[in-house]
Amino acid sequence: MLDAALEMFVANGYDGVCVAAICDRTGVAPQSLYNAFGDKAALYQRVLERYGGLTHAPAVEALLAEPDPLVALRRFASGFARHASTCDGCLFARVMAEAEPDREDAKLAQASTARLRKALRARAREAADAGRLPDGADPGAVADTLLALAVGVAVVSRGGMPAAVVKGCVREGLRLLGDLGGSG
Repeated sequence: MLDAALEMFVANGYDGVCVAAICDRTGVAPQSLYNAFGDKAALYQRVLERYGGLTHAPAVEALLAEPDPLVALRRFASGFARHASTCDGCLFARVMAEAEPDREDAKLAQASTARLRKALRARAREAADAGRLPDGADPGAVADTLLALAVGVAVVSRGGMPAAVVKGCVREGLRLLGDLGGSG
């Protein structure tokens, strides 16, 4: 049921999904949904937790598991380009754009994004310490640019930008960053 609700929230946002539609899609009776989750807001929190576990958590794990920090950063960039071409955008980007920053859903999205940012910054720092970033590159700025590019890719993909154009934007972003140290 969470996966079906997740798809609906990604496609339509919180306000665009009603409990009746979730029940219709999943075949779950409204009372069962309320018994399991309490209300729509609590279900949405669980969906956001699941989304973070399906998107950001594996991205952080992949960034940290790759022995070569430059390869990790490149794979992150190519991975978000692939992801954007197969989805309706990033649910966390949508939440952060639409929700007041002090709402629980925004806090959850911010926390998950902060973990991703921390991993990107750590790997960029490792690459800089090894002399593998372009001369004069600020590792924090490189990491933040990759994160901003990832979020931007999710937004423009949702807005209908063709996948080929999105991939070109990612290539250009990497070129502007010095292709993260070339073939290194």
